[in-house]
Amino acid sequence: MCLQLAGVAAINGAFFELGRVASGEKDKSREESEREITLTEEFSQFAADRLEAGGNCHRSEVVRAFRRYNPKYRTDNSDFPLTDLEIEQLLRKWNRRMGNDEMSSAGFFSGIQLNKTSEVF
Repeated sequence: MCLQLAGVAAINGAFFELGRVASGEKDKSREESEREITLTEEFSQFAADRLEAGGNCHRSEVVRAFRRYNPKYRTDNSDFPLTDLEIEQLLRKWNRRMGNDEMSSAGFFSGIQLNKTSEVF
């Protein structure tokens, strides 16, 4: 009888744990947290050097500029995989910290623009 109850309890516990993982409520691992901190710092450095107030820019322009600024995140480098969506999320987070509006439905951010004078090419 005790083994049967233990088995049912283990199945229920596994069910709820899988549900928590699938919904995203599970805490991040140490590696994920360190990667997020590193990406946030690198994007903040990029933003300080390449983004300025005024105008507007499209999210794809910022993604391309970030990949040019940090060559290790280029699409052909499998050692440091980073998707365009992750870069966009970094931009949104940075934009909120600066107190600017969210992205428009067309993908434009108002109140920020790329600093074209710092571009080498």
